[in-house]
Amino acid sequence: MLRNFTPHNINIFAKEDVFYDEKQRKYFIKEGAKPIKILPSEGILNAHIDYELSENVDGIDIFEAKVKNIDPLPSGRLIVSALFANACKLMGVGNGRLLTISQPVYKDPNNPRPVGCLGLNKA
Repeated sequence: MLRNFTPHNINIFAKEDVFYDEKQRKYFIKEGAKPIKILPSEGILNAHIDYELSENVDGIDIFEAKVKNIDPLPSGRLIVSALFANACKLMGVGNGRLLTISQPVYKDPNNPRPVGCLGLNKA
């Protein structure tokens, strides 16, 4: 069972309902395209991260992110943010149950905003 723990619904579009814009290197939905699947959000899973100053280069602070802990993982295959998935890897947690969006899909080439994706990636 797939469970979505990102802050928004995930809209999955069919490949034939999108076109690829070489110039922008993005997929855009065709006129009238509708998602083939909508995965509603069940809430958010968070990673708790501390940022420690590592160095300063040319007057710019460079930080090192250190994962303090992560929210407990519910049952099932979990769709999570890339940040949360990376934090889980650093903590040695996940056991192949984590997924992230794959190949984002956008609506308007003149004002690209993500509206969905073509599928999911193993995290």
